[in-house]
Amino acid sequence: MIARGSRSQRNTLVVCAVLMSASCAGRAHAAASDLPHIDAVRPDTVVARFGAVVEVVIGGRGFAPGSPGMNALEFAGSRINAVPSNATGTEIRFVIPETIPSTSEAPPRPLMGGTYIVRIVTGAGTSNGMPVTVVR
Repeated sequence: MIARGSRSQRNTLVVCAVLMSASCAGRAHAAASDLPHIDAVRPDTVVARFGAVVEVVIGGRGFAPGSPGMNALEFAGSRINAVPSNATGTEIRFVIPETIPSTSEAPPRPLMGGTYIVRIVTGAGTSNGMPVTVVR
C-alpha cells in the first residue's frame, strides 16, 4: 500500500482495488457457470448384452445445442466427437458402445461390465463426471 498522499487518495485506491477484485470474481464465477454440468444419467445402470442397442440420456446444462454436435463425450477411456444435444443444450442421448477404440494399432476391445465415468466437453470446458454402470 502507498503511504503517501491524502487520506482521500488512499481511500480511493482501496475502493478501486476492492471493485477490481469483485469484478474479477464475478468473471470467474460466470466462467465457472458456463461450464457444462451433468445433473443425471438415466438410467445410471444398464444391462447391455453384446449386440443390443442400449441408450442412456445425459441431462444437465451448458451442452452445446444442436446437430451436428459441437460436444465431445468422454466414456471408458475414449472420446466421441461431434455429439449432438437438444436445442436447449440440456440433454444428450448416448448409445453404450460394444467396443472401445484402441489407442494403438490394435483392434477395438470389447466394453466389459463395470462402472464408467461419463463427461461432456464443450468449448467452455469439461463437465463433472457421472457414473454409468454397465452389466454384461
